Amino acid sequence: AAVELEEVLESLTGYMSSRMNARKAVDELNRHARVLTDDDPGESRRLAAQAVEKAEEAGYPRGLACALHLEGLFHLRSGDLKKTVVKCRKALEIFREIHDLHGISSTLNTMGIAFRNTGSLHRGLECLMESLELQKRFDSPGNLVKLHGNIGNILDCMGRYSEGLDYHLKCLEAAGKAGDEGGADGQARDA
Repeated sequence: AAVELEEVLESLTGYMSSRMNARKAVDELNRHARVLTDDDPGESRRLAAQAVEKAEEAGYPRGLACALHLEGLFHLRSGDLKKTVVKCRKALEIFREIHDLHGISSTLNTMGIAFRNTGSLHRGLECLMESLELQKRFDSPGNLVKLHGNIGNILDCMGRYSEGLDYHLKCLEAAGKAGDEGGADGQARDA
């Protein structure tokens, strides 16, 4: 009986080790995909697709959601807004299931930009405002720069210029807190 228990423990340890290694591999693929987004978009997309595949195989929801969100960002940058929303909805569903508030907020920001770019301004504003409410829980001035700027942009598109200006001023204030003098300039590009 002791030998059987030892074999079961050894098998379980091997299983857990391979599962942890698979998760680390997914996290590394996602990290490298994000780093290469601007410099090598093709390689970045390939790595994100690999991360989706490996995360599904490993049963790793957070890694899958991160990879899907990255794929949504690629589609946003290439102008395929329908695919952006599809990928981000899948990512958002997973992030909500696992209660990953950072993932939810980031994905809502991406969706808000995509909806703005499709002309669905009210849906875009809803996503951005929900993202902002989550971001207020975190100490992340850089993310607030992006969100305030994105909200300001969408309000401008809606013809609500005074409100838009208020958010652009909040964007500049957050940029000052982040110590990022250029943060407000690139905020819409760096969703």
